[in-house]
Amino acid sequence: MTESIILERGFCTHSDITPCLKVLDCLKSAKPLCQLSEHKRSFLASSPASDSTIIRVGLGSCGISAGAKKVYNFFKSSLAKNDDFNGQVLLKKTGCIGLCSHEVIVSVEKANKLVFFENVNIEKATEILNLYVKNDLLPEEGVLGLINKDNEIKDNQKFPINLASRVVLKNAGLVDPHSFEEYLKAGGMSAFNIAFKYFQNGQIENIIDSLKESGLRGRSGFSNRLTGEKWADFKEKSGEKIIVANCNESDSSSFVCRSILESDPFSALEGLMIAALVEGAKRGLIFLNPKYQNAKGLLENAIDKLTIAGLLGEGVLDSDFSLDIEVFLAPGSYVCGEESAIYEAVLGNRPHPIEDYSNPQLNILLNNVETLVNVVRIISNGPKWFKNIGTARNPGTKVISLSGKVTSTGYVEVPFGTSLREIIFEYGGGIQNKKAFKAVQIGGPTGGFLPVTHIDTPLDYHTLKQAGINPGLGSVVVLDEDNCIVNQTHYSLKVMTEESCGKCIPCREGLYRLVEMLDRISKKDQSNSDNLSRFQMLSQLEKLAEVIRETSSCGLGQNAVNPLLTGLRYFKDEFRFHVFEGKCVASQCKGLLNFKINAEMCRGCSICLERCPEGAIVGERKFSHFIITDKCTNCGICHEVCPFEAVEFY
Repeated sequence: MTESIILERGFCTHSDITPCLKVLDCLKSAKPLCQLSEHKRSFLASSPASDSTIIRVGLGSCGISAGAKKVYNFFKSSLAKNDDFNGQVLLKKTGCIGLCSHEVIVSVEKANKLVFFENVNIEKATEILNLYVKNDLLPEEGVLGLINKDNEIKDNQKFPINLASRVVLKNAGLVDPHSFEEYLKAGGMSAFNIAFKYFQNGQIENIIDSLKESGLRGRSGFSNRLTGEKWADFKEKSGEKIIVANCNESDSSSFVCRSILESDPFSALEGLMIAALVEGAKRGLIFLNPKYQNAKGLLENAIDKLTIAGLLGEGVLDSDFSLDIEVFLAPGSYVCGEESAIYEAVLGNRPHPIEDYSNPQLNILLNNVETLVNVVRIISNGPKWFKNIGTARNPGTKVISLSGKVTSTGYVEVPFGTSLREIIFEYGGGIQNKKAFKAVQIGGPTGGFLPVTHIDTPLDYHTLKQAGINPGLGSVVVLDEDNCIVNQTHYSLKVMTEESCGKCIPCREGLYRLVEMLDRISKKDQSNSDNLSRFQMLSQLEKLAEVIRETSSCGLGQNAVNPLLTGLRYFKDEFRFHVFEGKCVASQCKGLLNFKINAEMCRGCSICLERCPEGAIVGERKFSHFIITDKCTNCGICHEVCPFEAVEFY
């Protein structure tokens, strides 16, 4: 196939990095197909005419839950009814830009300026139309940030995102994830063009060489193997090949893959297409968490449009390359993040880890969604460009799910080497309510804790692993002075006991024993055991955790004890305080608290009496109530339901 055939399909790129949609003009000017070089890309991906305005509404899962559909429909009906706009205002959908706690987020692109508005409801949407869209006047409240045509952020006090440094999320919040045309205008399919040219010339190994040179590592957080080496080894295999994009992401504190697919599904598919082209695979799967219904619809839409464009199906671009991609709903269990469990699930078997899952007739190449998008960026911009981002051992960026006791929750993309301090206090806006920072849990339920003394630790796979941390998919949960490490560890281990596949004894039984011991130290000691027996229990926690890590058959069991081991490593005094003093420093372990009713504040509403499951509260309506200590199980319901804050604990 010649370059002109590719150009006729409408996927040529000029030196200014803007995809050519006017194919005839491109052919007449005889401009060649070219690789993308390092560039400074404007955020205004699909700039309107000088007299046009674009309103974009973020319709990711976070935006939808905050009411974005109502806001979008309001803009739609208002623009249709109002003749003042004369069709010069366009309304578009985007994914989430990352500032989930500020949703609903609306951006307005006008006169080479991009303005973001936060917490938009119908009332604020009316202000945006009447003040800014009509009269170019910014409302006094609700402006999140303003960016000019040179990508300069004019107001970054409330906009803690450096859009210029984004690699994976460069299209998030800026491009309509439903629109293949907008994806092309933003530079989409450029990487596939380059890979396809190599394929036609019999030089497809150049793609693997570029990945090796870039130093890209898998973004799943477990093995972090070099992607170029992984692809090179897989290419040597024979038999049927399947490329799988992993988006199982069952960690409730991680939403990296979901955000990518909801904001830029075409990039993930383009990465999968390049992998299939390199490896000679004819089948691709998006291994998707079944809860991600919004992402599922966007992926299916994107697959349909790629098929219509002739980029999927039989004889892609009239070549020998054929590829079908489908969305494969994962069983939904945490263990499906393990590679061999995914292999079993794809075959239609019960998803559980197996020791030897090699099959000469069927081979599966598994890559995380974030990894595949990085592949697209590397092929488009070159490996040298990628190596200049991040650190020498960990080039590139990492998308972080930032949650917990931080002012601005959501997801951010930072270069490797960025310190936890910068992530928490610059991107996250610091700790809520000016509380003291205590720790972070990195990597979800299988992640570990780092204390305030490690706040300057750089985000780097090697550094974190030396500290006993498995970064996982990149979730960072921020804890403040009111959080209890014992309680947080207890919660993480209970989650993992529910997620264990039950195949091996260390994981199936050992995790339950750890939860039982943490149950004991989180409640008042009824046995009056001596200090020696309590000390032995503390020692047994650590020994059993080490045994589980060393003898479990898969990554789930091996990493499930990370919260406990890092908790004991950095916060052992807090565990000792629970064991020997029978107290929780953060007052989170209800089993160690004593509850009482302040007679002066109690109004006798009897809500606590009615809700107490043990009948431990007595009193008459309109008179102060009393808690019977011997009956109280410290469930804390009375404290939660009291409207007068009369229930106290100590």
